[in-house]
Amino acid sequence: MMTFIWATPGCAVLIAENGWSAPRTSFATGTTRNEVERELGWAVSSKRLDDTYGGGQLVVYHYRTKPANRSTKWSWSLAHALLDVVTLGLWELVGTPIELFRGFTTHEVLVNYDPDGRVR
Repeated sequence: MMTFIWATPGCAVLIAENGWSAPRTSFATGTTRNEVERELGWAVSSKRLDDTYGGGQLVVYHYRTKPANRSTKWSWSLAHALLDVVTLGLWELVGTPIELFRGFTTHEVLVNYDPDGRVR
């Protein structure tokens, strides 16, 4: 337990300071589904397109980012750092989940794949 606690100090501080950046959402025609999912993660939903639309699938992906314009991020980082010191790293067990789920903006990306699983 103590090894885990000492291995994680700073995670909440780094997340509060840097936030989460957006993944690449523009893909060239012919990019494989595996390459897209490496960047965007698992699909949220998928719909088969009939032959009228050329077959294939329309796939929906979601990703989340923290607001880029959060002006007080340095104060959040400082608070996490101080709490890490005061609690000898135990704060990370609380602080990291707080930072992981605080203030996210959800974005949606639609990708149209041809029948061979490549971006149209």
